[in-house]
Amino acid sequence: MSGEYKIRFLVVDDQQSIRKLCTTIASGLGFDYSEADSAESALVKLENDAPDIILVDLRMSQMSGLEFLAEVKRILPRAEVSIMTGYGSIETAVQAMKLGAYDYI
Repeated sequence: MSGEYKIRFLVVDDQQSIRKLCTTIASGLGFDYSEADSAESALVKLENDAPDIILVDLRMSQMSGLEFLAEVKRILPRAEVSIMTGYGSIETAVQAMKLGAYDYI
């Protein structure tokens, strides 16, 4: 065992191409990474593994990125969660920051 700590990164997006892009970058940075295709499946992953960084899409079919953010902050208050979207607005950016998002992209 090397004692080396790796940052644990989770990307949550319903588009496989976005997940692939994000995990490729995470791999290049030397992160331990995982992915989930929905907020619900990501919450299940949180039961077994607590990521340090989570990147989540704002718009997903069942649970939104904002709803997911609120739930993660309740379960893992120290995890850094960033919201990404192609449909940004001032209102959702403000709401994300109030809920504790690290960033809104």
